[in-house]
Amino acid sequence: MNSSLLKLKALKISKKAVGIILRIIFLSGFCFVILYPVILMISRGFMSRVDLMDNEVILIFKNFTLENFKVASMLLDYGTSFKNTIIITLGCTLFSLIASLLAGYAFGRYNFKLKPVLFGILLFTIIVPPQLIMMPLYMKFKSFDILGIIELINGSPANLLNSFAPFFILSITGMGIKSGIFIYLFRQFFAGMPREIEEAAMVDGAGSFRIFATLMVPNAKTIIVMVILFSIVWQYNDVVYSQLFLTTQKVLSMQYVNLERFTQEVLEFLEMANGDIMVGMYVPLVKSAGALIILAPIIIMFLVAQKFFVESIERSGIVG
Repeated sequence: MNSSLLKLKALKISKKAVGIILRIIFLSGFCFVILYPVILMISRGFMSRVDLMDNEVILIFKNFTLENFKVASMLLDYGTSFKNTIIITLGCTLFSLIASLLAGYAFGRYNFKLKPVLFGILLFTIIVPPQLIMMPLYMKFKSFDILGIIELINGSPANLLNSFAPFFILSITGMGIKSGIFIYLFRQFFAGMPREIEEAAMVDGAGSFRIFATLMVPNAKTIIVMVILFSIVWQYNDVVYSQLFLTTQKVLSMQYVNLERFTQEVLEFLEMANGDIMVGMYVPLVKSAGALIILAPIIIMFLVAQKFFVESIERSGIVG
């Protein structure tokens, strides 16, 4: 009897151990698939061109160098591009936060005519990709006018292309990058707030704006943090609108898209000047270094705000 019980316990332990081992193998493989491109990018960023000729070098470089970052910074025009990117990102984040906060509060706390229709349009903006409305947006901002007022004053509509204005206008009107998702998140949060809190504030003599500013907004700080973080990341990495509205203004996302072309042009010149036929192998190293210096601010921001980010995700999931 005791021997059979021991065999059953041993069988259960062995099954549990096999399950744990299989999970470890699966998770390790899954993590490797995700992390391999990142590890390769970091390794190539600090790798010299000599290591590319060494068959023994795969992930760990032998010859450390910062030359790739110097070349990438020069080709990206990092100072100007980073400044423009930060202006657009922070401006759009602020305007998008204000617009989505107000719209989400209206959808969550008030009943008004055509509310279901407008909310349906909101959901439609989440589903429809921005590429479908690129041409109308381009034409609108190429000949921008408000009820004919600008044409009446200047004699012709304003051309807002190659400026930051289109980004800010779209954000403040709730049509910025992923603004529909932000409005929906705020709507879900405010709809879940107890009505008794609002009624108690009204009994104390608080008006609608005071209730919103002093009661609702402080309670929504976790959602606000999440919206800010997502907005910064999405706007920082935007290529669609940057490519549509900007021609000579430089931003990091567009500069990185053109980085391979820039690098190839420089290397072709060096190849002709120095007669080095292997200089073209330098392109992947410069691209990896460029990706690292572009991603560095976002990674630092995430590490600093990680605690708030996790709390925001958990809170939004509970309320929604």
